[in-house]
Amino acid sequence: MVGREKLLVMIGALLSCICIYLMFQASTVGLVIFYQCLSTIGSVLVVTPALTLPLKYISKDTVGSATGCIYFGGQTAGIIAPSLMGFMIHRFNGSYQAAFWVMIVGMFIPFLVSLALRTKGKSAEAEPGSMSDAEVAL
Repeated sequence: MVGREKLLVMIGALLSCICIYLMFQASTVGLVIFYQCLSTIGSVLVVTPALTLPLKYISKDTVGSATGCIYFGGQTAGIIAPSLMGFMIHRFNGSYQAAFWVMIVGMFIPFLVSLALRTKGKSAEAEPGSMSDAEVAL
């Protein structure tokens, strides 16, 4: 899927956003589980390119630092998101809809970021890890 990372992120983020919305509108537990499964598939389509792009396109000298920054951002989000969702639930008088909207916005952000992502397919002559393979603009 070299060169199609942008498409994967866009499809995954939209799928996840739609399924999270449908999850809190579902009328049965079975539908909630179904939409949650689809949402997870969408989030995997977002996370996988985010973790593999540095390995493909950043020079070998700095790929470890870049990957560390990505994981640090993920860990930071893992700390902030539950606190933010709890704050929103409290702020909106116990309504969990606010927490679901936080998750929807959180999955829409990668869609917006992917709009700025520019990738090109690797050529056979290009050395892996060189920036000539693709341009990643954020």
